[in-house]
Amino acid sequence: MTTDKESQQYCPEDPNKCYPKGVALRNQAITYADTATVVVIASGVVVATGVTLFLLAGAPKSPNKAARTWVLAPHASPQGAGLVLGGVF
Repeated sequence: MTTDKESQQYCPEDPNKCYPKGVALRNQAITYADTATVVVIASGVVVATGVTLFLLAGAPKSPNKAARTWVLAPHASPQGAGLVLGGVF
């Protein structure tokens, strides 16, 4: 908006009839406005996507406290080899 207002001083009679400096400033203002529009739309899409993902995620699942895990793994060392049995209770 500032660049557009600045361009108006180079368009004394009609905002569409400007001196070259006014035309350049007006074109720059249009470019700024187009860029701002794209940024606002893209930001809205990002926010909408984030809200959608947040709402669809649901509540976090609590871990099953009754779960037990057994692990059987091979073991090797210079003194010998074998199996190691472990678990979580």
